[in-house]
Amino acid sequence: MKKLYLLLVVFLISITANANDIWYNSYEEAKKEAAKSGKMIFVNFYNPATPYGRHFEKIDFNDFETQLLKRNFVFVSLEVSDEYRERPLLARKYSLPMYPEFMMIFDPNGKMLLQCSTDVTKSQIKKILKAYSPVFNSLHKDFTTYEKEKETRKAIEIASKYLVLSLQYEGKLKSRFIKTGITYLEEVEKEATKAEKQRIALLKHVYACTLKDKDKKALKRLEKMFSKEEIHDENKRLYSFLRNHIAKKLEKS
Repeated sequence: MKKLYLLLVVFLISITANANDIWYNSYEEAKKEAAKSGKMIFVNFYNPATPYGRHFEKIDFNDFETQLLKRNFVFVSLEVSDEYRERPLLARKYSLPMYPEFMMIFDPNGKMLLQCSTDVTKSQIKKILKAYSPVFNSLHKDFTTYEKEKETRKAIEIASKYLVLSLQYEGKLKSRFIKTGITYLEEVEKEATKAEKQRIALLKHVYACTLKDKDKKALKRLEKMFSKEEIHDENKRLYSFLRNHIAKKLEKS
């Protein structure tokens, strides 16, 4: 019993220490950790002169629910006052106001997934983190290899998963996931082979279009850009899926 008690004390001390040490104060260090672990990056920009200064750092991260969310995120807290010259540069890069506090979520490769004010409650923060957790669950293995390899095929695979993930959301969240997927495709488009460029075009101009419920436009693009005979073998399955998928959606509308 005494041994069990000592183990419990050690555990409680460790989770308290982890709660205090959860925040990185360097975005570059957080990016290194994210690239290694495949976690997303949660950034809290704050100005200590505002009522919301260090708002997030006061949140208790010891409860079980938030401990689970910690598996998906690297947390960064950056002061954006004039004393920290390098940090305002990062804030200005993303057009962040100095007041009030702001938060952002990036994927491990630095693609922005969220930007919003942090004048929110603890339960709202958790809701936001949960909404982005499927990114980690679906893509963390891809992220850890992408930073090392940065192959065109891997970028296309990540983009495809972002586009599929968008189906779980509506509104701004859905649009952000589609946009992020397209960003990955555009980054590798120039270096792609002919077959890869064709796949990129099918995803970027047709699939993304039908995800936005612009099915007539998607079908027109599919018919104008490609003939069945031109489709490379590795893209025939995607091409057939898109034709059938769009046709079914148009039948229902």
